[in-house]
Amino acid sequence: PQPPHPTAMEPPMGPPPDDWQPTGQVFTGINIPLEVFEEGLQARKTARRLARAPEVDHEACEQTKLVCSGSYRTMRDIYLMDCREQTRQCNRLRDLIEECQHACEAALKRCRAKPAPASIWQ
Repeated sequence: PQPPHPTAMEPPMGPPPDDWQPTGQVFTGINIPLEVFEEGLQARKTARRLARAPEVDHEACEQTKLVCSGSYRTMRDIYLMDCREQTRQCNRLRDLIEECQHACEAALKRCRAKPAPASIWQ
């Protein structure tokens, strides 16, 4: 009998070793951890919630600022280090950075102190 063709539908590496343990990390494409996307989506959601809230309090502003700045740093660092080529995951990460930036800027604009009312007699 002839050996199977190398493109036959079999796993290229064979079964995992008996001592193999999953690490719990899920990666997409070129080693961008799924957690980075989750953090960015959470920041965007938090910022949009604050932007739509009828009342804005100081604590919500501080929490949103913290979430936005942390996720931005994480996504920016991953993008600059891992995205040397245009791939679907890198393009999505770039788009998510932009979406978060717009959402966070809109939300934090509501947190700025209002200027004191001015009168013509001052």
